[in-house]
Amino acid sequence: MIQTADNGFLLIGLTSSYTHGYNSVYAIKTNSIGDTLWTKTYEKEYRNSGISAIQLSDGGFFFCGETDNSSPTSQDCYFIRTNSQGDTLWTKTFGGNNYDGAYNCYDAGDGIIISGTTRSYGEGGYDIFLSKFDYNGNNIWIKTYGGQLDDYGGSFDPTNDGGYILTGYTQSFGAGFRDMYLIKTNNIGDTSWTKTF
Repeated sequence: MIQTADNGFLLIGLTSSYTHGYNSVYAIKTNSIGDTLWTKTYEKEYRNSGISAIQLSDGGFFFCGETDNSSPTSQDCYFIRTNSQGDTLWTKTFGGNNYDGAYNCYDAGDGIIISGTTRSYGEGGYDIFLSKFDYNGNNIWIKTYGGQLDDYGGSFDPTNDGGYILTGYTQSFGAGFRDMYLIKTNNIGDTSWTKTF
């Protein structure tokens, strides 16, 4: 959920109540006291879900999440850009041959920063990724963080120096099994330092 420029709220998630079969991305726009102004569903042939949302400077919205894309076993990052009323301007998928899911998005002013978890890129198993896209959904760069085992992304935030801080958990590093994983990067995703707990 985010608060919008008009002091209302935008909720993003998934629904199977208002679709023709599989789960679909579901957006609800409310006013400042929670009364519904509009709802939208964004359907594809297979399951998809919305995980994070931002409002852009033009008043429209950008949603990210994941989709089964071309089959129930091929999961990709899923991006939707809308106008201020939730009408679709474009949708894009991003990923490789394995699992890729977008969990968080941020408007950097010159593009959109996405974080999530990937099994298509990186060192092996699942890895955390941070990526930048332009406002048309074209990839500018992607960086991955992790080792040979499974490392999963959580949340991320911009930092005061223009870089980013990412959280998740790691099986590749730390004391063993699953440890908390903290990653600091510069503005293009290069690692400044990592810590495990």
